[in-house]
Amino acid sequence: MAPVYSKINTDDKRRTYESYVRSEDYVDVPRLLNVKRTTAYNIVKRAEQNHGQIERPRGGHRHAKVTDAMRAVVRAVVEEHPDFTIRNINRELRTRLPQSPAISQTTISGILDGLLVTTKKLEDAPAERKSDRTKQQRHAYATWLMHEVQETEFIFIDEAGINIWTKRTRGRAVRGRRAVRVVQGRRGQT
Repeated sequence: MAPVYSKINTDDKRRTYESYVRSEDYVDVPRLLNVKRTTAYNIVKRAEQNHGQIERPRGGHRHAKVTDAMRAVVRAVVEEHPDFTIRNINRELRTRLPQSPAISQTTISGILDGLLVTTKKLEDAPAERKSDRTKQQRHAYATWLMHEVQETEFIFIDEAGINIWTKRTRGRAVRGRRAVRVVQGRRGQT
């Protein structure tokens, strides 16, 4: 049956190294703690490499590369171009803020998560849809139609155009809002 070894804590590692420094039998400490002999050798070796430090410091301050200005630019880019990929957002960020540190696409993805931006089906909205001119034309047409319908019988034929121009079908927007791409007229064959 194989022996069961236990883990060694920092204080025991320190005792083992101090035994080594005092030229004592430093293998005795791990043996008393039911730890492998090679563990003692490794503790001493690592401490010698680290100039007597038993454990290297861990954690500490995380370098905050992402500033509020960078988050604001990412949000603005997503609102202006909901169909941009993460790579395109990163390029635009570097263009608008050239003095800021370069960040990875994973960091951009984290920023988007923090801003509650998700991907969703992209909806096209013609730029002229809500203009004053278009609203006046709709009103004039509705008024004309109401007068004509009372006097004439109409047959409506739907001739909806089909646009075969390839475009992205998914886009980004803040949760709770639609991802809308503003388009200028029609492109491609219909």
